[in-house]
Amino acid sequence: MTLYSPERWEESSGLVTFGVAGWSGEELSRRLWNDYGIIQRRVQVPDAVRVSCAYFTALDDLERLLAALRSLRRS
Repeated sequence: MTLYSPERWEESSGLVTFGVAGWSGEELSRRLWNDYGIIQRRVQVPDAVRVSCAYFTALDDLERLLAALRSLRRS
């Protein structure tokens, strides 16, 4: 996986953009929604997916996203 969002707090926000090697942003976005019901947004530059990890995001939501990404990475 590649994290495109800045890691430094001062340069970042609640939006996290990432990609998975071997997956286009379009396909990753489609699979996250269709297979796991995870709301996110495909971005074209970089070819990736963006999720909002702001105030209303629960720890369970993030754990579900990570589990989905692990599963997709293995497939």
